[in-house]
Formats: sequence, structure tokens, C-alpha cells
Amino acid sequence: MIIEKENPDTKAGVNESAPTLSMQYKQDSICPCAGKTSTGGGCHFGKKEAARNERHVRAQHESRPPAKAPECNPTPAQKRCLTLLDYDKETGNLLSRVSRGGRRAGEVCGTDCHGYVQVAIDCKLYRAHRIIFKMVYGREPVGFIDHIDGDKSNNRLDNLREVLPWQNALNRIAPPTSNTGHLGVSWDKTRQKYVASIGVSGKVIKLGYYPNLCCAIAARKHAFDLVVSSPANDNGRAVK
Repeated sequence: MIIEKENPDTKAGVNESAPTLSMQYKQDSICPCAGKTSTGGGCHFGKKEAARNERHVRAQHESRPPAKAPECNPTPAQKRCLTLLDYDKETGNLLSRVSRGGRRAGEVCGTDCHGYVQVAIDCKLYRAHRIIFKMVYGREPVGFIDHIDGDKSNNRLDNLREVLPWQNALNRIAPPTSNTGHLGVSWDKTRQKYVASIGVSGKVIKLGYYPNLCCAIAARKHAFDLVVSSPANDNGRAVK
């Protein structure tokens, strides 16, 4: 059973359409600096730069064959999942429908597994987000399930999207080695500028050099939106 608040504009149920993997290119991009940068000279990422990056991203994406879906253990049948579990879209929690395994009906199910939530069904462990996908859409995901905000335990439906393996890798938190704290943006000591880049189908595409960090971040976010068809999370971390 899928639990959600009533919405007069939509009908709840398990037969709603799953998100697609189609690319949606957007020409316009507004840099948050709006020309007000510490180095002066106005904004360095506008429609011209966005269109240039789009051409490069499109060419690389279309030159590669379709990626194969990852091989994952199939989840139980949708009917079985709906018999044992309820899904609360507002909280992202899976709730037990029946008393089993020391857990009472109505209690939240799941344990932590490296940041992800895992649940047991018929003596086998599954990632909760994959069970949720099966409950809502009635099929296995084509690729991976990406947590949009980067929080692996946040299984609200609006935080889950179906992506290919290489797209899933784009939406990560910047590693500790990053000199900017933002994934896909680094400081080039030689040029004394920030360089933005993104990986597309196994190739790293440079998105330009920028004197301002905010412009480089905007360029990377724009490219991410092109290949995943929805915004990235902040991808940032505090740099000490």
C-alpha cells in the first residue's frame, strides 16, 4: 500500500509512470552571481557558454552506444511487497503491514547498511529504495536509483530518480581531495582560474575556465542538468 496525502490534481496508486532517462537540453542558464562577482568583470557563464557546453555534451553522449543496465538481484514481486509493506511517500519510510520477525504491524522497517536503508523480505536483504521503486512502478529500475539530495537514507519518492550507472556517479559529494569543495570544479594553479568538468559516457568534458567560483559551479550544474534531466544536489562540502 502506498501512503500519501490526497492531491486533487493527481491520483495516487502504483500505476503512475516511472521517470525516463531521456535527455532534455536547456539553452538558458542563469548564473547565481548575476554579474556581481568579487573579481569584477561581470558574469562569465551565460547563454553563449551554455550553448557551447551543450554542443560538446550532446556530441559525446550521442557518440556512445546505450549503456547496459546493471545486473542486480531482482526484487520480490510487487504483490508480495505490497502484502508485507506500506510505503509512506511523505517520510520515505517502509512500514510493516503484518507482525513478523519481532516487528509489529505499523512499525518502521529497515536497518542501516553503509548509509542506505535495507529491509528483509522472505529471509533476503534488499535496499529499501529498490523495493520502493518496485512497489510504486511495478518493475525493476532500468539503471540505478539516485538519491537526488545525496542522502542515501532519504527515500521520499520525490528524492529518487532512475539513472544510468555513469549518471549516478555524477551526483556525489565532492571528495576530501577537492580544492574547491564542489564536485566537478577545481582550481587550476597554472591558469589561476577555476575549471569545470563533467564525465559523460566514460569521457571527461571540460566546461571552461572561470575567474569566479560561482560561474564554474553554474557551468557544472548546467551540464549535469543536460545529461540527467533534473538538477544536481549542491555536491559541496565545507573546505577547511
